[in-house]
Amino acid sequence: MPFIVWKFPGDYSSLDVSGDIALAGEKLVLLSETGSIKWSVDGVTTAKMWGSCVLASDGREVKCLAVEDGSELWSLRVEGVTSIWIGERAYLGTSSGKVYSINKAGKVIWEYDVGSEVKGVRAAGSKIYVLTEEGLLCLDEGQGQVQFQPPPEPERPEELTGEGEWIPGMGGIYG
Repeated sequence: MPFIVWKFPGDYSSLDVSGDIALAGEKLVLLSETGSIKWSVDGVTTAKMWGSCVLASDGREVKCLAVEDGSELWSLRVEGVTSIWIGERAYLGTSSGKVYSINKAGKVIWEYDVGSEVKGVRAAGSKIYVLTEEGLLCLDEGQGQVQFQPPPEPERPEELTGEGEWIPGMGGIYG
């Protein structure tokens, strides 16, 4: 049976939790285990923990804030950030259709225009998966520069030949 550990009053429209941070509505708060606020920042729309800092965006720029006290370590002007993914690098997706790769010092490694608003961005190894208004695409930076990976051809079942009784099945037709 669950029990309440702590309660933080307020009127919030959304919630995102990552590590020790909570992003509720447009307020970023770094919380202790007991629910006390270590520090907070207003006007933040997207945020993720990134090692010893929090990467936060207000829609006009991205800031790297120190976990200890919320002080700004660096900032980078990137308009319309809609999604942040954290790994060895940070990947930012924007409403203008750009994807950025940023290192921990705040330097842009590369940017790529995917053509429509980025709804989500995730990375696995050298692959960066980008969800846009037009669908899902994959970028590969394995060779040090971004390459577009076209989607694989849909699997086509081999032509059915021969005689026999054909039975509809869950994944196709079997006989």
